[in-house]
Amino acid sequence: MKPLTTIETLPERLLQRGVQRVFGDPSRLWTATNGEQFHVVAAGTQNVHEGPDFVNMAILHRGSVLVGDAEFHVKTSEWQAHQHSLDSRYDDLMLHVVFDDNIARHDVARWTVILSRDEVERHVYRRRQESISDVDELQHFALLRLLRNTAHAHALTRRIGSMGAFAAGIAEFVDRLKAKRRRPSEAISVHEIVSKAETSPMAAIIRTLPHIQPSDLLNRIETAELSAIAHEGLSMRRELFVNALLPLLCVQATLEQRVVLFQWYWSAPSPHSYGMLRRRFPSQPQERVWQQQGMLEFLREHGGRTGVCGEIIRRYGLHNTIEFLQASPLP
Repeated sequence: MKPLTTIETLPERLLQRGVQRVFGDPSRLWTATNGEQFHVVAAGTQNVHEGPDFVNMAILHRGSVLVGDAEFHVKTSEWQAHQHSLDSRYDDLMLHVVFDDNIARHDVARWTVILSRDEVERHVYRRRQESISDVDELQHFALLRLLRNTAHAHALTRRIGSMGAFAAGIAEFVDRLKAKRRRPSEAISVHEIVSKAETSPMAAIIRTLPHIQPSDLLNRIETAELSAIAHEGLSMRRELFVNALLPLLCVQATLEQRVVLFQWYWSAPSPHSYGMLRRRFPSQPQERVWQQQGMLEFLREHGGRTGVCGEIIRRYGLHNTIEFLQASPLP
């Protein structure tokens, strides 16, 4: 085992990369020194300029997604030693990450999180096929896709009601499926699926959502996914849930219910892999639903291009459009 000083003597950029990789699992629940818990939806981008080490980090806390900056130090006391308190670029710091919490001062950021040296070291030396920019950008695109689909579900609900929006979402998704000829045998049953959707367990979640306790929501989702609407398979129902039901639930859910929905989104395993995505992104895993959703959203924006560009998320205005996560449920 390497001595403790080994990792601390690594170049700063390499240490930051390890920290960023630790925060790369959106399903992981973090507990800050003040006892508050949150999920890191997107680990942010390493800042190559002066100022906080990470910018545009997205954190899910109590049903809302907050976007801000983070700073890493070996010891909490380095905040004062580096005179960050005199630098206005750190005034709105969201997260302070340390190895040693050696002083009782946690007012420098909204949250302070203590990381294990061993865990960061494993991520520093772990070989990865994809680049760091691919990982954090993919999370941004996955969030963007859910945001866009939820905004669309919101508009449909206001126009034709919840059940109408659910049926329309199913029809739109299956139409896209048929156009892409991914699984034509399943797409044939679109009319049957739409006609039976209103009496399905998925539709029951929509009707009873105001009465479902957050602690029971995952069980209700699991039960609904195991129950066929028509004659579609489990993989097809997972896609119907992600594309038609999940955005609709995000519109109507309470803050506590949204926490559960986002936990599902960032942790749900994908039931199958897409051959098209394997060809376009051979080094990107498809183990989770959000990974596939991120790649699909990237392709929607970039078409034939294969480079990942962070400007797209800024063009959509993440700080402004993310407000749908903080809005009250529809009346």
